[in-house]
Amino acid sequence: MAWDPNRPVPWKKLMRLFGIYFVGAIIISFIFFRDQVGGGLLYGLVLGGILYATLAAAMVKFGWDPPALRTKESVAYGAERAAASSATTSSGKTSSATTSSARASTPAASRPKPPPTSRTSTGHNTPRKKRK
Repeated sequence: MAWDPNRPVPWKKLMRLFGIYFVGAIIISFIFFRDQVGGGLLYGLVLGGILYATLAAAMVKFGWDPPALRTKESVAYGAERAAASSATTSSGKTSSATTSSARASTPAASRPKPPPTSRTSTGHNTPRKKRK
């Protein structure tokens, strides 16, 4: 996708997500590295947070939509669309175009089944004779 300057960046959600990571990193640091916790750790976490926020905002402008930043309405809308599409493909009243596009989207239907080999054949498999 292309850069869209009009696409809004959910700063509040980005900062809340960073805050969770920040608090988690501090707790883990206190548990495992008690002797080394100091200004350098906090400085690194703050700089990492600035870098995280900058990259995440740029990725949102490019169209990235992670589940943690989605609104409840967009999640509900996506669930409705998924339910509607599964209902139309599972019912027998679909058109042939819908059925063929649904079949083409599955990876198993896009390639033929390989021919059986001596190890995968379902026929009679005789055990190998042991050498004396």
